[in-house]
Amino acid sequence: MFRFYPIIFLLLLGCNYSEKEKLPENIIPEKQLIPILVDIHFADATLSVLHFDKKNDRYKPENYYNIVLKKHGVDRKIFDKSIEYYSKNPKELDIIYDKVLNEFSKLKANLTKSDTSTQSSTPKYRSWHNHKRKVEAEAKDSMNNDND
Repeated sequence: MFRFYPIIFLLLLGCNYSEKEKLPENIIPEKQLIPILVDIHFADATLSVLHFDKKNDRYKPENYYNIVLKKHGVDRKIFDKSIEYYSKNPKELDIIYDKVLNEFSKLKANLTKSDTSTQSSTPKYRSWHNHKRKVEAEAKDSMNNDND
């Protein structure tokens, strides 16, 4: 009978460590945060690559971030609180960013695959140009809605 106690003890100990610590209220879970961060970094890249004039209100990074957060149905305060929480937990933040980088790798692989598999007569820059126009229109709409 006593020989089963160590096994029971190990099982109980294992159950304790397998459960992740519960997130505080109003913190975005890792699974939901990853696509938001991917889109936030795309917004940053868009702003830096296209060399928007920083003095122009139309191209403020906050406008682009708000578009991303709206797309994901997340409030700005909750996002900021979540980033603050994960910043205080660097191991979790490292795990999240490993997954964000993995998503970028997948996207790059898909783009590379589609570039080599299709021979399009349209220049490659056209899809980026269309993306730029869409982002500019969303930023303009966001600003107009904020001014109302």
